Amino acid sequence: MFQRGNILDSEFTGDHSPYHVIFCRNLLIYFDRATQHRAIDQLEKLLTDSGLLFLGHSETSLLQKRGFSPLPFERCFGFRRGNAGAPSPAPVARRELPRPARVNGAVRAREAMPARFSAAAARPAQLGAAASAPDMEQLMLHAFQLADQGHMDEAAACCESVIREQPCQPDAHYLLGVIREAAGNTRDAERMFRKAVYLQPGHYEALVHLSVICERTGDAAGARRFRERATRTQSRQRQPGR
Repeated sequence: MFQRGNILDSEFTGDHSPYHVIFCRNLLIYFDRATQHRAIDQLEKLLTDSGLLFLGHSETSLLQKRGFSPLPFERCFGFRRGNAGAPSPAPVARRELPRPARVNGAVRAREAMPARFSAAAARPAQLGAAASAPDMEQLMLHAFQLADQGHMDEAAACCESVIREQPCQPDAHYLLGVIREAAGNTRDAERMFRKAVYLQPGHYEALVHLSVICERTGDAAGARRFRERATRTQSRQRQPGR
C-alpha cells in the first residue's frame, strides 16, 4: 500500500506501527541541517528499537551521535538503531554536506537549480588547464551538484580537475572519498578522507566517514579517535562567532 505524506508533519508518525526497516535515500540532502534532524527524529519514531535505517551515501554523517551503529557491509549505508549510551544529537551550524562546499571562503549555496546532465557533463572540459581560482570554486560547487544528482563519474572528474589545479583543496579530496566509498572502494575512500583531514584537521564530515570506516573494519580505537575529533570540531563550530 502506498501513501502520501509530509515527513515533517506531526501527524506523519501517528497511525503507523513501528517498522523494522526504513529506506530514506537522498531526501535529507534537500533540507537544511535543522530540518534534517527534525526528519530523522520522525524516522526514529517509526523504527523498532533495533530497526534498520538506510540513507544516501552522503547523508550518513547525520547519524553521528544518534544512537545508530553502521552495518558491517560495504556499499549499503545502513545503520542499526540501538547503540546504547550514545549522546543526543547536536546540529552543526557551519558545514552542510553534500551541499556545495565552502571553497576558498566561498559560502556554499543551493539557490541555483542543479544543471541538467548534458550541461553538467560538459562543464569540466570548458574550463581548460589554466583555470582561475573562481573557475575552481565553481567547478567544486558543480561537483557537489553532480553528486547530489547521482552522476558520480562526472562528479569525480570534476574533483580530479580541481585537485590537479589545487592539490591542497580538502573538499575535493573529501567528495572524491565519498564517491569512492559509494563505489565500494573503501581503501581509496579512506585515503581520500585522510588527505582531507590532513589538509583541514577540522573537516567534520571526513572525520565522521573515517570513524565509520574504522568501525566497519574492526579498528575500534581508530573509530573512537575520529569520533572524538569530530565531536571537538562540532563543539568549536557551535561556539558564538564561528
